[in-house]
Amino acid sequence: LQNRVTLEDIDTSTTKITKFVVLMQYHYGEAQMTSNVHTLLHLPKSVLLHGPLWSLSCFEFENNMGHLLKLVSSSNGIPFQILSRILLR
Repeated sequence: LQNRVTLEDIDTSTTKITKFVVLMQYHYGEAQMTSNVHTLLHLPKSVLLHGPLWSLSCFEFENNMGHLLKLVSSSNGIPFQILSRILLR
């Protein structure tokens, strides 16, 4: 893994991702063009703004899900259980 990404890397990835998205639509049809496929087009700009993808988490809130799960003891009133236990700390 590289520590930094060059503008040439970003240009190359933009070209390849765009080609992939266009070919995907051509081969599989517009119905298969999900939001996840569209999101690929935004990856090069994200790398330009935030650095290599491996160095950041797009879902930081998921890192804390384990902590929240430990606060739940039953399937009823889950938000209240979490809030109560956080406030009691």
